[in-house]
Amino acid sequence: MSGEGAPEASSQLDRGSRSDVRVIAKGGAVQITGQLMQGGLSFVFVAIAVRMLGTADYGLFRQAVQALAIAGQIGLVGFNYSAMRFIARSRAAGNPGGVRGAAWTALISVSVASGVASLAILIAADALARQFADDPFRSQELARLLRIGSLFVPLFALTQVLRYCTQAYKTMVPSVIVGNIIQPAARFTSA
Repeated sequence: MSGEGAPEASSQLDRGSRSDVRVIAKGGAVQITGQLMQGGLSFVFVAIAVRMLGTADYGLFRQAVQALAIAGQIGLVGFNYSAMRFIARSRAAGNPGGVRGAAWTALISVSVASGVASLAILIAADALARQFADDPFRSQELARLLRIGSLFVPLFALTQVLRYCTQAYKTMVPSVIVGNIIQPAARFTSA
């Protein structure tokens, strides 16, 4: 009989583990809700954009958005993930200076890298547009969209770093709101 009680006792979670399970479950639910909202908003934005712009102009808009999204990822240089990792490690070690150092390092590095990526898009807009547009008029229009949207690159990169910095503090709700609702809306309106 004592052998039967042992598995039952070991299957019970301690208070800290139960708290961790609740945090993970809540974070997962928030993440799924945010992804569903992002998908819904994206669908609505696309439907509106196609109606307002027409299919050809919407295609040009999408080309600009994709180029800017790639530039935004390049501008991050992976510092969003490193910020989250080193902030979490510093928090676990009880090192507030390490938290501040990781956050500032990521923010400054991403500001420089995304600024360079934005400047590159701004300077190379005509050359990029000629590679992807079908005719000279479309090329000029795509270059214009790239130049206007180049401001998106540093804003996206900084938002991502700040978002990942907050994730190191287990703040899933603000992170999902920014990443799955505010950023898609900003992408739609920036280009």
